[in-house]
Amino acid sequence: MSLAALALVAGWATCLILLAVLSRGASRLTGFFHLNTIFTHSAYAAAIAALWLGSEASHWPHYSGWFLSGFLTAPFCILPICQRLAGKVAGLTRAASGLGAGPRARLRLLWFPLLRGPILLSGLISLATLTSCLILGRFTHV
Repeated sequence: MSLAALALVAGWATCLILLAVLSRGASRLTGFFHLNTIFTHSAYAAAIAALWLGSEASHWPHYSGWFLSGFLTAPFCILPICQRLAGKVAGLTRAASGLGAGPRARLRLLWFPLLRGPILLSGLISLATLTSCLILGRFTHV
């Protein structure tokens, strides 16, 4: 069970890193207005698939089902952060820079208060979904 949990968390972390790398390029897409809606619906669908795959993970070889299940839960887990940041990043950073705030002051006075709640909620959602995947896998297979 510990290897399954490790594979689940590794898949989750891999997807978070991939989303962080891809989000830098996606922020430049200004002509695509419904990107946030598409990401939200895709994240819900991926969470449903991850919970299903968590219950079917033992049929996949070498814990790859657990890895894929963790990979699919990550977009759902960061939805609160994405909803808070939708369309606000460039304007807030530009306003704070215009007022003379340095990078440390922006982090301490702007980003930490703005993202404190969504980061906490994302952590709780991550814990709940990863635990649900592990519990579903344990109880559905004998």
